[in-house]
Amino acid sequence: KAYSNFFAEPVQQKLDELCKVEPVAEAEPQPVVNSEPKDPALPVEVVADANDVTATLASDMWPDQVSEEEPPEPPLPSTRFDIDCLPEDLIEVLRKAHGDAVRARACLSSCLPSPAGLAQSELDDLQNRYGVTWCRGCVQIQAHLSLDDVRRIEREGNLDLCTTPPRHLPRPGSGNGNVVKSHARIRDFYRALPPAAEDGDAIAVVLGNSAYENLPAAETARNDAGAMYFFLTEHLGYRQDHIIDMRDAKKADLEWLFGEAPGSEGELARLVRSWPDAKVTVYYSGHGGTNSDHSETYLLPIDAEPYREERAGYPLSTLYANLAALKAKSVLLLLESEFGGDHGGQVLPPNLPETTSSVLPPEPMSTVTVLAAADRGQRSLIDTSYDVGLFTRYLIEGLAGNADVYPVGNGDGVVDSAEIYAISCGSTHGMDVFASAAELLRHRRPERPVLALRPHTVLRAAKWFVANFPGPVLYAAKANDTPQVIDALVEAGITAFDVASLVEIDRVASVKDAELYFMNPVKSRGAIARAYREFGVRRFAFDSADELDKVIEETGGADDLTLFLRIACPNTHSLIPLEGKFGASQEEAPGLLLKARQRAIRLGITFHVGSQAVVPAAFGEALRQVGQLILSSGVLVDAIDIGGGFPSRYPHSDPPDLAAFMAEVMREADELAVKHSCELLCEPGRALVAEAESVIVRVDARRGNCQYLAARRPGHGGCDGQARRSDTCSFRLPDRGCVWVPTV
Repeated sequence: KAYSNFFAEPVQQKLDELCKVEPVAEAEPQPVVNSEPKDPALPVEVVADANDVTATLASDMWPDQVSEEEPPEPPLPSTRFDIDCLPEDLIEVLRKAHGDAVRARACLSSCLPSPAGLAQSELDDLQNRYGVTWCRGCVQIQAHLSLDDVRRIEREGNLDLCTTPPRHLPRPGSGNGNVVKSHARIRDFYRALPPAAEDGDAIAVVLGNSAYENLPAAETARNDAGAMYFFLTEHLGYRQDHIIDMRDAKKADLEWLFGEAPGSEGELARLVRSWPDAKVTVYYSGHGGTNSDHSETYLLPIDAEPYREERAGYPLSTLYANLAALKAKSVLLLLESEFGGDHGGQVLPPNLPETTSSVLPPEPMSTVTVLAAADRGQRSLIDTSYDVGLFTRYLIEGLAGNADVYPVGNGDGVVDSAEIYAISCGSTHGMDVFASAAELLRHRRPERPVLALRPHTVLRAAKWFVANFPGPVLYAAKANDTPQVIDALVEAGITAFDVASLVEIDRVASVKDAELYFMNPVKSRGAIARAYREFGVRRFAFDSADELDKVIEETGGADDLTLFLRIACPNTHSLIPLEGKFGASQEEAPGLLLKARQRAIRLGITFHVGSQAVVPAAFGEALRQVGQLILSSGVLVDAIDIGGGFPSRYPHSDPPDLAAFMAEVMREADELAVKHSCELLCEPGRALVAEAESVIVRVDARRGNCQYLAARRPGHGGCDGQARRSDTCSFRLPDRGCVWVPTV
């Protein structure tokens, strides 16, 4: 059985059983002297200009190295949340709640590149007010430089380069408004965990305001509220009839619910009177506001008008007073909102406070706990992986149990308010920021691999394909569906995706105006039905009569299908042949084309010449085969998808330029009898993203020209953690003395 939550107790027990290995004799280690503190590798984001590296840690692969000159530290808990450092203020909160046993590591202090257009006096004022440290030891650039050029300049000039961010940046991410998709993703946080028993004393209010009449929409509010409602009812034991679930509330609705003024009762108070020991949770997602003199903050109903918060908003002071007056055992107020005057799509980097009025109560309230996504005019952010607010994502993940595990929690089996506060704040703000990969390595020597992402290379490659291929370019999502990669593709103009599974469909479906091509010629019936009904997929591939029948039956005999027949073609010119795996034979293809033509609104032929094709003629031969099939079958087609297989350069493979492949494709396509009425498509994957990732790894030993890396590879020994020699000695020392690590 597959589990999506590896913190679940049965999963941990199974892993403990599987990971019991016999001790292996090892060579006596040499003494290691490390002047830096012990550092279990941290979540890292290297942020600079479009050419710099965004690095995030890969999974835990190596044990920490311990100096023989120092006593070893106590072992860290085996169950841990994927965050390795917290700001000092959050660590202090945890120590007040849990004592000196808190072992969370403090994040290193880091600097931020100063925004363009601000005078030095303004920068000094921001630094004094908010404790920001501006980067002063780096040379700021605004040009487009390749990563090699950046490294060469830094190395030869003995300096650091960093970017100058613009005055405003687009707010990252956007909500797709599809509550079902968002819920399906975020449910993974608690799917494998046993649900709590029904709690008859638990009462909740869930509010999601998105469709504002006079303000920009709150992009994720419907998803946020839906995710919270499902989480409360499916996992935390809340009864549905104990939840007031409301969308797009007007001011009259808020007054009916909470009371018109301080001291007045609303529907919530009347409901609580029926349960003297009620535990109340109030969740709000939507816009907030602050009045002109920064003396009051408000929840904004959907009928609010811009800059008239006093007239149309619901004051938080009234809400706090009436929540404190409830005859409840406890009240938890959760605010996925922002309380500045700007609700548009731009953010002023680095997202510092813009008002002086805090959203939090001026004085502590004995029974009321308040957690908010943002304060004093800061913008709340979106988690694009789940299409919910970043605060909501970590709130649910923490309440599901992760807030109680190391390094945030104390592991006592109870999630307390200090742990929730730390996980919701530390997870959204606890990443260290470095201006370059070189700076990362100067500050620490990570024990675990660091995955480096280079979205600018994706953007460059995608723009080339869009400009040079004579038809729509589909991205093969299986190659890399990292959000940064998808964002770069969209920026280049690619919004069509070759998807091979429901997982891939789910991950790219939120792209605005996405066109999804389900090009795996062997699919389950359930996958076909869900793709068609839930995700709007209308383009399917098949390579047999059985597969064609499945598509027709599971779509209810739909009359809006675009069907692609995948044919077999030789893979003699590729390094990774795929022939024999998929594709109709020359004998089967004509009959399948004729049958599909009768059911499809558009009909196409597709093929795949094999992965990493190194000879342009591979595409020419396949296109000639397609032309012969069209003539012999007498069936006209509307599209020809030449698939992927476009190569990338590696140390062991140096294929011709992509321009040669494009020339071959266009030359042979021009010979087709249907050239004037047939659309040409392609599905590059590797060619777009091969340069987008690399891995910074620790080399444990060298034997001649081979290197030994400490790695755990799935299916190759599991949890033994031993150093391994590359099977083919492909990890070789380049002439320049750096390590090249291919990304798989």
